[in-house]
Amino acid sequence: MYFVTICTQDRVHYFGHIVDKKMILSHIGKICDHEIHQLNHRKTVDVHERIVMPNHVHVLLYMNELKENDVRRDASSMRPISKDGLSNRPYDHNESNRPHHQNEYDRPYGWLTLGSVIKLFKWNVTKYAIKNNIPFARQSRYHDHIVRDEWEYDRIKYYIQTNPDKRWEDTHYTDA
Repeated sequence: MYFVTICTQDRVHYFGHIVDKKMILSHIGKICDHEIHQLNHRKTVDVHERIVMPNHVHVLLYMNELKENDVRRDASSMRPISKDGLSNRPYDHNESNRPHHQNEYDRPYGWLTLGSVIKLFKWNVTKYAIKNNIPFARQSRYHDHIVRDEWEYDRIKYYIQTNPDKRWEDTHYTDA
C-alpha cells in the first residue's frame, strides 16, 4: 500500500480551486481525476482513495503483483504477454505493423512497479494538456510513502478525505 503525492510545477493551481471547503476541478483537474480512476483498470493497481487539489494530487493505492502463471493478453492479437511486460508478438519497427490501442490503458504491459504506474498517469495527463493546448506543468518527481499498518492507513485515508476542508487556502497560491 502506498500514499503518493504528485505536485504541479511551482505549485501552480492548474487543477482548480477550493470554494466553501469543496474542491472545484478545472478541465485539466477533471482529466487528472479521470486518469487516477483509470488506474483501477490495471490488473496490478487498486486505488483506495484519491483527491485532486489545486496544485497537487494525493492517491492511496495498493500494488498487486502479477503471479508467475498470470497471463496477460494483448487485446488486439490475443498473444500472451511475457513476465517483463513485453509482447511476445513479433513485428518490425514499421509503425503500420504495430498494434493500435484506443488509449494508454489498453496497452499490454504489466506495469509492475509503482514508478511505472505513476509515469503512465503523469504522461497521460501531460499528453492531454499538450494535445488540447491547456497550460499545465508538473514536477518531474513524486513523493511516496509505504503504508505500514491499519492505523496509518486509516489516518492517511482520513487526511485525503478531509484535505479540501483543511487546505481552503494554500500558502503558495498561484493561478494558472
